[in-house]
Amino acid sequence: VTGVQTCALPILATAATATVYQMMSGGQAADRSPLLMVVAAAILFLGSTIPPAVVIALAEQCSLLALWRERFLWTFPHYIAGGGAAGLLGLLGYRTGWETTLLIVPVVYWMYHSYQHYSEQLLEERRQVQEMGALHFRTIEALALAIEGHDPTKHGHLRRVSIYVTEIGRQMGLADPDLQALHAAALLHDIGKLAVPEHIITKPGTLTDAEFDLMKIHPSAGAQILEQVQFPYPVAPLVRAHHEKWDGTGYPAGLKGNAIPLGARILAAVDCLDALISDRYHRRALTIEQAMNHLQSESGKSFDPAVIAVISARFRELEERVRAARQDDLRLGGLLPAASIAAARHEEQQFFQDRKSTRLNS
Repeated sequence: VTGVQTCALPILATAATATVYQMMSGGQAADRSPLLMVVAAAILFLGSTIPPAVVIALAEQCSLLALWRERFLWTFPHYIAGGGAAGLLGLLGYRTGWETTLLIVPVVYWMYHSYQHYSEQLLEERRQVQEMGALHFRTIEALALAIEGHDPTKHGHLRRVSIYVTEIGRQMGLADPDLQALHAAALLHDIGKLAVPEHIITKPGTLTDAEFDLMKIHPSAGAQILEQVQFPYPVAPLVRAHHEKWDGTGYPAGLKGNAIPLGARILAAVDCLDALISDRYHRRALTIEQAMNHLQSESGKSFDPAVIAVISARFRELEERVRAARQDDLRLGGLLPAASIAAARHEEQQFFQDRKSTRLNS
């Protein structure tokens, strides 16, 4: 029965279209306007799409209009274009003879074939760009893991920060390129600490003024490093500004309020939250509730109040996502990157030992 219905519906739609077309043209073949063929194509479209939409809507118990719009309406321009082309070819054939139409059809087919080939090339190029983008991000993640591996207190830091900033940025209306920039900045925002002496980073006590001045170079140093990468979205400005404060007392430029990029404002708040709930060399971790109390007390001072409002509303949900992501990492071999980093360090040490032995022997 289904097969009969499948064959019958197009036949009935075509017959109804032909009947209406004959009625509109008065049965006269001469001087038929191409617009009549466009109208006929619209009728064919309705006859071909409404009956199956009714059947599917009844079977799935959903809205007929919504289903028809989603699954069938997108084909309407194709019907209209085909009807217009058929009308023009029919008129041309009547005016100049069937030979002209016969010559035009291969040209039209060649144009269609060329367009299809061009479209396939565009799709292939788009696929390659997407693959390169995925490779780019995997490279970024590997570099971020290598940076994180230098500081045992930062284990899991990048995972939490990247999840938080992406979800908060999406909720605050950032466009896709800005979300990608924010994700990359979340992974690489501490890359500038490579320029800070390790004894300062790992110091268990309070930093002296001179040591803190050295620590404050890491946002600018990180931005300078990332500017050389030439990202297709603005990553370096977010890294440079992620220690700026809403009231203008941050560093390195003392930016204030909306002069700080929104991505950097999000990153600043999330980075602080993660720092508070993580063990550090000079203190123990706070609970998530204690950390949120501190962030809320700094709303309008260190942090954008709008960002703090979003974090306050969603931090429990986002913490669940962080825990689930960590479980996935462990289940899928998330410890492998750490092992790879250790192996790379061993190879580096072996390389320098070999170089040293070579110099001694020579």
